[in-house]
Amino acid sequence: MRTFFAVASIGVFFLAVFPGAPAGAQTTASPLSPQQRAKENIIGLKAGALIVRLPSQQAKTEALQALINDTNTSETARRRMEAQLKETIASQREFNQNMMTAFREAYNFSDVLFFFDNNMGALKDGRPEGIFLDSSLQADPNIRLENKRFFLLGFGSTSSETSDGVEAMIIMDDQLATLEKPFPFYQRLNDFPAFIGSILPAPNQKAKDAVRIVEKFNKKLHRFYHSVE
Repeated sequence: MRTFFAVASIGVFFLAVFPGAPAGAQTTASPLSPQQRAKENIIGLKAGALIVRLPSQQAKTEALQALINDTNTSETARRRMEAQLKETIASQREFNQNMMTAFREAYNFSDVLFFFDNNMGALKDGRPEGIFLDSSLQADPNIRLENKRFFLLGFGSTSSETSDGVEAMIIMDDQLATLEKPFPFYQRLNDFPAFIGSILPAPNQKAKDAVRIVEKFNKKLHRFYHSVE
């Protein structure tokens, strides 16, 4: 009872000092619902830019190079790791080139830029000059963000809490927070045609897979945008 009367007294004091304030008034704005946030984000992306964060494999390649340079590494192990390093670099370059080409051909929902993930610190610190890539995956200082709102697209596994935990391309906001449904925030990388292609590959199979996957993603964004207009 004593606690109740203490709280009641505070309420009476508040009304006496601020007679225009309704009882139980909130001083903060109501949080946006998931639907409202999704609408705000899809409109923001349409007017802004999607920045694709391409994997660099820097940590892996540097670790392999360090082992290759280590005088304690046997010649047999060195040759094996040199082959592994060469394959890692070639495979990653193929993936990145395929993805860049696919976005240039099949994505038109917003402006799109590309950079390597080892330049994430510069982007987060507001120093994006000189990190964006041209069609040859080379940094080009003439490619600029132009002060637009941006969203990031990375590659990895989706959270099992929000989807089915698959390898995908995933959209994040500029604070690296993954967006949430109903925003179409991810697209599977390994769909059924890609699975079949991995068993019976056609010429340029991986490049074709990339175009198809980006095209699906682009259509999802357009559909959702039109649904909230």
